[in-house]
Amino acid sequence: MEVRPKALFLVLAAVVYFAALAWAAAAFGTWTDEEYTLATTAHGVGYALSRAMSYELQAPLYFGILAAWREINASVWFARLFSVLCATAFLFVMAKIGTRVAPEFDPVPFALLVALNPFVVLAALEIRLYALALLLSALMWLAFDSGFASGASWRARTAFVLLAICAVYVQYFLAFMLVGFGCALLVLGRPRALGAFVACASVVGLAVVPLAIAARSQFGGYETLAQPPLWPLVLSVGHWFVAFAFPRDFTWNALPFGRPAYLAFVGVTVLTIGLSQPKVSRQLLALLVCAAAIQLTYVALAAALLQQLNERYFVALFVPVVAASYGVFRAVRDGPRPTLALAFASCVLLTGLALFTQYRFLAQPGDWKRVAPYLEAHATRDDVIAIFPADGLPAFERQYRGNVPFAPYPRPYSSERYSVRTLSVASPAVARAAFAQFAHYRHIWFVDGEPCLPEDRHYGCEIVESVLASDFRKLDRRRFYRNTVYELSGPGGAATQPQRVR
Repeated sequence: MEVRPKALFLVLAAVVYFAALAWAAAAFGTWTDEEYTLATTAHGVGYALSRAMSYELQAPLYFGILAAWREINASVWFARLFSVLCATAFLFVMAKIGTRVAPEFDPVPFALLVALNPFVVLAALEIRLYALALLLSALMWLAFDSGFASGASWRARTAFVLLAICAVYVQYFLAFMLVGFGCALLVLGRPRALGAFVACASVVGLAVVPLAIAARSQFGGYETLAQPPLWPLVLSVGHWFVAFAFPRDFTWNALPFGRPAYLAFVGVTVLTIGLSQPKVSRQLLALLVCAAAIQLTYVALAAALLQQLNERYFVALFVPVVAASYGVFRAVRDGPRPTLALAFASCVLLTGLALFTQYRFLAQPGDWKRVAPYLEAHATRDDVIAIFPADGLPAFERQYRGNVPFAPYPRPYSSERYSVRTLSVASPAVARAAFAQFAHYRHIWFVDGEPCLPEDRHYGCEIVESVLASDFRKLDRRRFYRNTVYELSGPGGAATQPQRVR
């Protein structure tokens, strides 16, 4: 059978996409969360399922699947390849979603732009569950559309139930999509479909009861050292609604006028689309309501926990947001052509900038593949290397080939029970006591990890850095991707080199 040119182009694009991701997966070192996954999946499926619940504080299915996958090959690259394959399959599914949302458009540019979204690329290039979660969320969207929103296929409804159960057993927050789908059916005015959906969602609910019972013990691991005000939490959830449609990188916040420039750019684009008077169909309204309902569910969760949610937790929001955004793009098709061009060009430009910012060093957070050789070349046997937070140590050890002693700071972390408090510094006295263990070394090479970046500070970074400023002399500073290395002289050491900061 002859392959249509558009289908052939999609296949060729997928091959190039897969090859680029597979190459990048081989070029990167590991980072902290990936080391957690590697440890969890190193001893068989049973161990992975148990540790996923007790240590990872995650749903277990991904870890069980990856443990079985690693029985074929235990290398880091092969473990990462599973995420690359999920992301490539995600590209095909998003092309199918594109034809459902805007059948008159070629879906390949939309699917490629979504697949190159920094959120998707991040998921594809790390040994974590989020690439699989994105794939399942996209398949759920398709099954929902065929079984409830635009059709009544019982095969699609059965697939939806099975996909939803698997999705929740991979990532808890994917259950939020059920809320969004239900609200979309209300907008579409399909009462019979809504009744069938409620019945199917009830089956999903019953199937995940065992998981919900087992997950109750995980809440203790999510403790925070301070409860942030409610309003910033609400804003942080709203941020991701915008950032999925208009990609960005957090490091832009540290640039002069970085955040205002981004917001102005997004505002002008949205205003231009609004002035074009897009035709808001019932389908588009349902897409928007679906995404908004999921967002509000995240807001309710953040308010209930009074806790900042990690960016990757918003995986359930991604597909509904990009589908709704494409629906808006379709709605302005009859308006001025420059409006369509501006909307697409804005997303392309921001996607390219964000990808360049994130991957210009071909590094994962921590940049251990460059940090380790740098320390091998500069630290001497009379020095010591301190890794903060302490759970960055396994990723460092995987790359380090030197003979200088190294240690976690402020203390070793537990491999049995994850705890933020174990990794954090609670007071200046704790920080100084932790530094006291290095008093007999000439210099301390202090590795200040990702949690101490200006845009995302936690684990007591301000306390540690205040002690560094008051008690130590900084002889050297070298910045890496989402990491900083200081050479320190102070209590217990002698300043034998002139001060240099790079």
